[in-house]
Amino acid sequence: MSNSSFSNQNQALGRKVEKMSTQLGAEVAVITYRRDGECYEHASPSVSAVLDRFYDPAPKPIIAIHKQLALLNVDKLTLAEINDLEARLMGVATDIQARLG
Repeated sequence: MSNSSFSNQNQALGRKVEKMSTQLGAEVAVITYRRDGECYEHASPSVSAVLDRFYDPAPKPIIAIHKQLALLNVDKLTLAEINDLEARLMGVATDIQARLG
């Protein structure tokens, strides 16, 4: 791959990272190395922040789920709906803990 092709693909990758961050509220980190060893980073908020979060064994609140919960009118949920929501949240927490080892 030529340097101009790499540059074009790398710029497109940067736009994808930005789009995931702004439109989906995702925390994203992508590191690429060109054949000559030059390093390129695309991240939001930063590579170190994303890696720190990935390697930190302490559970972190899931921002997206908290935002969704804030939109719910919990007072109007039935007991069955609350139990279902709790089960889904516990499933997500279990998946995250499994990924972190």
